Amino acid sequence: LNTPLMIREIISIGEKLKSDKISVREVIRDLDDDETDIDEEHYKRKVLSLIKRIKRREQKKLELQKKLTQKHLSKVKRTELKKKINRSAEKIVDLIQRINLNKSQIENVAQKLKSFLERLENAEGEIFQCIENTGISQEELKKLFRQAKKNRQEEKKIKKKTGISRKDLLEIDIRC
Repeated sequence: LNTPLMIREIISIGEKLKSDKISVREVIRDLDDDETDIDEEHYKRKVLSLIKRIKRREQKKLELQKKLTQKHLSKVKRTELKKKINRSAEKIVDLIQRINLNKSQIENVAQKLKSFLERLENAEGEIFQCIENTGISQEELKKLFRQAKKNRQEEKKIKKKTGISRKDLLEIDIRC
């Protein structure tokens, strides 16, 4: 539940709900269409409030993760940051569960996740094929991409060395 894709989808659902592109009945479970005396505005506010809290918590988690990448952190500080990140992640999962998404919303997110994973597998296959075709390691390819971005002269040398065109280099770079 606590993946960037899931959180992005939850935020998207919130935006659609806020702009009345979807109703709260389409978002949460256990709101039957037959029940007319339900205060939809109450549920809408509740869901939007939960999504707002998810968004804030995710931003906090990202800030903590950024701090964790700093080089000169003590082991104690690093451990403390990891604990805070885990607590934020757990809180996000709790908030998502409290929304009580209906089955169609869950299936929609699952389908998008599946599609993303397929694209990722295809990209990994292309990277592997480039490595196979050129005989160059992935690390070396990344180094070549950085050099090619610096100037055209380097790019020409790389093309001569590997036989990979600028367009292909840029495409591979995007996928690496």
